[in-house]
Amino acid sequence: MPRLGRLAPPILWCAAALLPVEGRAASERPVDGSDWAGQAFASEVPVPRAGGAVTTGDLLALRDLGAMSLSPDGRWIAFSVRQAAPQVDDYAIRWFVVPSDGSSPPIPLPVDGGRPIRGRSAGLLDGAIARDPAKWSPDGARLAFRRRVGDRVELWAMAPATGVAERVADGTAQVAAFGWTPRGTLVFRTGLDMARFARSVEAEAGHGWLLNQRMTLFAARTPSPLPPDCRTPHPACDLRTLAVAPNGLLRSATPTEAAALDAGAQGAAASKAAGGGRGVVSGVGEGGALAWTQAADPAKAGNARPLRQVVTDASGAGACAAPVCIGQDIRAIGWARDGASIWFLRRMSSRDDEARGPLDQFALVEWPLGAAPPRVAHRGYDLLEDCQAHGRWIYCVESSATRPMRIVAIDLDGGGLRVLADPNPTLRTKSFPRIRHVILKDPEGNFGFARLVYPNDYRAGRAYPLVVVQYRSQGFLRGGTPGDEYPILPLAAEGFFVLSVDMPDDLRAWRNLDQMAVTRARRADQWALKSLVGAIEAAIDPLIAEGLVDPRRVAITGLSWGAQSVHYALQRSDRFAAAIASQAAADITYYAQFPDGAEKRARMAGTGDRSVLAGPGSPILQSAWSPRPERLRTPLLLNLGQDEALFGFEGLAVLREADRPLEVRVFPGEGHTKYHPRNLAGVYENNLMWLTFWLQGREDPRPEFAEQYGRWRAMRSRLQAEARGDAPRVSGGQDGERTGLGAIGLGLTNPELGGEAGVDRHEVLAGGEAERR
Repeated sequence: MPRLGRLAPPILWCAAALLPVEGRAASERPVDGSDWAGQAFASEVPVPRAGGAVTTGDLLALRDLGAMSLSPDGRWIAFSVRQAAPQVDDYAIRWFVVPSDGSSPPIPLPVDGGRPIRGRSAGLLDGAIARDPAKWSPDGARLAFRRRVGDRVELWAMAPATGVAERVADGTAQVAAFGWTPRGTLVFRTGLDMARFARSVEAEAGHGWLLNQRMTLFAARTPSPLPPDCRTPHPACDLRTLAVAPNGLLRSATPTEAAALDAGAQGAAASKAAGGGRGVVSGVGEGGALAWTQAADPAKAGNARPLRQVVTDASGAGACAAPVCIGQDIRAIGWARDGASIWFLRRMSSRDDEARGPLDQFALVEWPLGAAPPRVAHRGYDLLEDCQAHGRWIYCVESSATRPMRIVAIDLDGGGLRVLADPNPTLRTKSFPRIRHVILKDPEGNFGFARLVYPNDYRAGRAYPLVVVQYRSQGFLRGGTPGDEYPILPLAAEGFFVLSVDMPDDLRAWRNLDQMAVTRARRADQWALKSLVGAIEAAIDPLIAEGLVDPRRVAITGLSWGAQSVHYALQRSDRFAAAIASQAAADITYYAQFPDGAEKRARMAGTGDRSVLAGPGSPILQSAWSPRPERLRTPLLLNLGQDEALFGFEGLAVLREADRPLEVRVFPGEGHTKYHPRNLAGVYENNLMWLTFWLQGREDPRPEFAEQYGRWRAMRSRLQAEARGDAPRVSGGQDGERTGLGAIGLGLTNPELGGEAGVDRHEVLAGGEAERR
């Protein structure tokens, strides 16, 4: 059996660095403000610039935090930092540990983190990068983490106190999962063997790759078959569960060890104990106790979205009946104060109306397992993620509209916050524009929210162009989530207002406790698109009335679901002067391109379609371009990933045949979201050039773009001729003329989001009347 791989010579580091300084409270020693992350990366990555407005270069140089791991004794937090490495068109990763009491800045570990492990979507590699956590051994003496080098996903283990780092196993199969048993045995599961996969692809090529097994329609545009995800047996997968013995030898894991590694085992146990309801499950507390969330209506547990906090422990505390324990979006749950209380993280409404929203705030709640009622320990607009607890402290990854991710500690006793690790200190020196919190309202009275970002050089009395970015707006305003392709702050620096929209939640489904039934009914008539686009259109009117926005210079952008809403809006509204989407509109062959399996079945069930080809009456065709090319009268730029180049090809072909105002760019090696730094830089530049041309009449003077601007000027001339009636219009499609969506309703709140956000007043405008609370 292969032994543990050991680095030769062993990499050592200063063990004394992990010894906390005794004798002074952590609050007396703030974390040093030096650029600890930049020093660790050295010359491998670009350095964010200090001062001035936020640029696209600053966004590309941002350092992103990976998942946190709190040591069993609560003294250390291990985490990774990722930053773009343009010279290899990839990302560099470094691992750090930081003392949880804030006694020193983060300390780099001696082994770099390799390259990111990319996620998958529809059988293809996706641009999304998993926040893969490290894991401490039960005694806190060792730390294990995955590391990708080329196609190899390795498992490494190190002892932070000695600095000795080892690669676990020498096989060629990728490590798919790993963990520690309660006795301190390191267990891991292998998956894809890239060498075996390459051999099998070559062996089968002579007779053709088998469709929907080796090759899917969705992936057929790639040069060769894509590797399987190994969730089910496949000839290229080496599915074994192994354990590392104390002497370093590898052996097959015992059934008990394999069960401990099963990520769903704890969730399944808690779900069964809770009566079958789905929910969020805590780690194991004192005496093996679990805490979890349970469907508020167990009779509809299979479909329910409203969740109630439920705990099982030696005292049989049962379910928490307080209103704050029953929520529509409970994100995490765990134990605090050595098992004496339960903490949980949930979204709440700044209007204190969870039934209608908006769910625009995050609250950290503590429930003591005694007579004391649950209480909100911390609440605000800042995004909290990946929270873990020890004693009275909760450690989270936190971000705000003007601040990227950082690690903070929150005191349950008073809600105070302490910064432990900020990987982007130069962002504090930047000049940020004014930002307002905006509340959206849909036809049923449910509320969403948005951030209105002012131009950096805003002058009262002047109307500016507006860019709408979708479809989530929590945390740092980077570029619209998911995908981050629309650079919000650089757009503000270029003289644009930006409305970053967080789509209204489907609260009707939550209230009815029957998510699937409501979702199916709403997808049948594209309700979510109507609601989102209607809310966006209604949000623009008050901004025009205030004199902030020029109604002739409004653009809409979006990725994924946001891209679908772009296409839907352009087919029904003449409001927009320009548009950008990161995907084409779903069309006739939408379902046919997906691999056979659960994902395809779920998508078809959600809309009620029974055929893989979308026919008359299908919800898919309500936003497709192939039936209605004449409706594209707004200049539309598409930045497509190569893997999605065939997505909506029917509509693209018809639009090109009809000579509609369309520009399509295809980025090599990209999936649903863009991954490579070079391509992201290109997307940023494309979007800025497109928006400044159509909304500001400006052109980039660099000679390499001369042909591009000639093409765009010709496009503009044709649109102007059509508007004057000097050019023939495209014949009408099957659905006739456009219909405006009309005003649905908007509320504006007036606080500024400079640094720490807060709401001091709400003003909801609906139907021209002001309704104050």
